[in-house]
Amino acid sequence: MVKRALIIIFLLLLPFIMGIFLLLVGATVGGNFFVNFEAFGVKGYEATGIIGLYLGIIIGIVISINIYRKIRYDK
Repeated sequence: MVKRALIIIFLLLLPFIMGIFLLLVGATVGGNFFVNFEAFGVKGYEATGIIGLYLGIIIGIVISINIYRKIRYDK
């Protein structure tokens, strides 16, 4: 029971963790290489950071769903 609870907590936190990680990666790349990139009304590291955040959340959700399905259907 505790193992299942920890897995559920991990699966709920994974999109948040991936979002923060890709936010930092996007901001770093945008600040160093794409300083003139513009999106969402902002330029440079802010724009690429926002894109990284969105991508991280989406990727985290997809990974969480796939892990949940694998755990649920393997039993």
